[in-house]
Amino acid sequence: MQRRIDNFFTTKNFKSAITSDSTDTVTKDDSSVQSLEIQTSSNNDFACSVTSSPNIYGPSYTDIGTLTKEDLRKDDDVILKLLTTKWEDPKFQFPTRTLRRRNGCACQLSWLIDNPWLKYSVSLDALYCAPCVFFGSQRSDTKEKKFGFQSPCTDWINVGRSISRHLQQGSKHHEYVMSSEEFICIRSGKSQDILQSLSTSYNQVVTKNRNILKSIIEVILLCGKQNLALRGHAEKDSNFIAILHDKAKGNEILANHLAFCDPRTKYTSPDIQNEIIMLCADQIQSDIVARCNSSRYFAFLADEATDCCTKTIISLCVRFYDRMDKLIHEDFLGFVEGN
Repeated sequence: MQRRIDNFFTTKNFKSAITSDSTDTVTKDDSSVQSLEIQTSSNNDFACSVTSSPNIYGPSYTDIGTLTKEDLRKDDDVILKLLTTKWEDPKFQFPTRTLRRRNGCACQLSWLIDNPWLKYSVSLDALYCAPCVFFGSQRSDTKEKKFGFQSPCTDWINVGRSISRHLQQGSKHHEYVMSSEEFICIRSGKSQDILQSLSTSYNQVVTKNRNILKSIIEVILLCGKQNLALRGHAEKDSNFIAILHDKAKGNEILANHLAFCDPRTKYTSPDIQNEIIMLCADQIQSDIVARCNSSRYFAFLADEATDCCTKTIISLCVRFYDRMDKLIHEDFLGFVEGN
């Protein structure tokens, strides 16, 4: 059986009478678009509601009135756009209100042009101070609470007075404007933030100290290879200090360090020298042991002697075949005390 259109749709009788108290007045203009929604209730009553779509000439930045406190800390791109985007479209029609028995009160575009820090919220029909919202205190009891996140300005009669009070000398608004300008410079790549600046300064200090310490270690290794005593009875005339100053002639960083550095952080004291020698010895021993372990065959060579304190001292050497250079090596490991 072929289905008819009546099988898909049923005929409903609507009441054509609409009471005066359920009727809304709709005003159309060139700058806004109105949409009409028809709803049908279960008891076949006819209901009408009007919804306004966003104004096509409205601000291109995010509406501050729709943000939460968490949103203010999350998206830096939204904050940057709100701080840098200017909106001066004369085609936008601000909604009017009745304030203190005065009809037709509305926000004025001239306020936004004269004060670029002001941002208009379409959803709340209110004015915000962008620097104070993003960089100021979120408490409602602060002196700069007007135009703030908690209490935007909606009093169109006294806006001029509120702006003058907001810009008066000693207001925190000026500090927040400076913070916003620094934020814009950081986000645009013109300057570094605090963490990056501290990190850069820290890396420069580390690089400088490593350069100095490397030169000191190289002098100690040179003295060790040439069997030169690092120091004698006089620290000033020691081989270590003489060679280090000679090395500083071609190293400006090392020269400035030796000339102007605090003696407590020079890294040239006998204790530091001994510590560096022990660290180098541990590194050399570890390298010899690793090469010896990689060889299939090795042997220990030991020889004992008695010092002036009648202690038995054993010199310990190791003999092994190195697979890398295919040579037999005989290396000294160190001295140990005998029983």
